[in-house]
Amino acid sequence: MKTMKQEWKEEWLPEFKNAYNDLKNKKTFYKQIPNLLTASRLLSPFIIIPLALTTNITITFIVAAIFALTDALDGFIARKYNLQSKLGKMLDPFTDKLFALGLLIPNIGEFVIPIIIILILEGIIAIINCTSKLKGNEPTSNLLGKTKTTFLSMTAISMYLSDISWINTIIPILITITLLLQIMASIVYKKIDLEKDKTVLRKRAQNGI
Repeated sequence: MKTMKQEWKEEWLPEFKNAYNDLKNKKTFYKQIPNLLTASRLLSPFIIIPLALTTNITITFIVAAIFALTDALDGFIARKYNLQSKLGKMLDPFTDKLFALGLLIPNIGEFVIPIIIILILEGIIAIINCTSKLKGNEPTSNLLGKTKTTFLSMTAISMYLSDISWINTIIPILITITLLLQIMASIVYKKIDLEKDKTVLRKRAQNGI
């Protein structure tokens, strides 16, 4: 199993260097547009939380929606123009977690129990994927994971509009769906990780290792 230091040195650092070189060159700058959109979500907590604390819910909702849109836009651009990169695959789940945190924390006072449960489940998913990654199992996102992230964003954003009666009515439904998807995603990711472990063990047995 790789250490975090090895992970950084062998995978993250070379990818960041490649991205930096692309950004310096006008001819290759466009290759990093999806990654820039993904990285923009790293700023979300530092913008969303202060806005929410000023009680300007309308602007907070608009900004949160724009950040949520980048999650769909980065992948669309990467696939359409063949700009997928290893850095993007590594950054996407990390920025999604930070984005979710930035959306949820301002509402924790009003929705304390569901938000705590959501954050715990996101933490479990992150631990499963991190452990799988460090073992070299290369966890990959799937439709279930993307659907879970979409509903998580919808749930978090809807909390800012809880004063609107019909939205307040559907928030419990969105929370329930999000929690179910998180539980399903954690089970599926763990199952995939265990299957990859078995594949590695079979290969080692075949090779007499």
